[in-house]
Amino acid sequence: MKRFFLSAFSLIAFSPAVFADEPLLYYGKTSDPMTDVPQVNIALDSIKQSYTSIGTKEYVSMGIICGNPDPTSPDQVALVIKTPTVIGGETSRVGLRFDGGTPRYESWYVIKRGTGVQPFSDVRSNFISDLKKHKKLVFQWQAYNNGQPSTTVFDLTKLHPLLKRGEADGCDFP
Repeated sequence: MKRFFLSAFSLIAFSPAVFADEPLLYYGKTSDPMTDVPQVNIALDSIKQSYTSIGTKEYVSMGIICGNPDPTSPDQVALVIKTPTVIGGETSRVGLRFDGGTPRYESWYVIKRGTGVQPFSDVRSNFISDLKKHKKLVFQWQAYNNGQPSTTVFDLTKLHPLLKRGEADGCDFP
């Protein structure tokens, strides 16, 4: 299980988009060399870059991985949003607003080193379902020791064909 989430995080954390001027849109299909379980990796960067804690700018990245090599795990899909600022604590409140609708706020798990968040398994399927239904996501998070929350926007229309391709490659997205 730990290896599954680390690979989801590494997809984003070591992405070339960290150093790029253009937002990343990525689709990759691999398989776990020990189990031959197919894995699909999808990444989408925010429309614009956000400020880091030291004043530079980076894209906020959303990564989705399906195909957990542990068949006993109920978590066959992982989703991480990597932020350019550190988020404190074990959980954090994030804001979600799809297509200009009513904002909603959820508590998400903060990944190690505090550089991203992921939804708890009980809300993950609803979130992925929302990604498939909507065109735009405004995402808000609270950086550690920062009074104002940070906000970014994802163009979900670029994600839709990648999710469909993932489903064709065996991903069971809700």
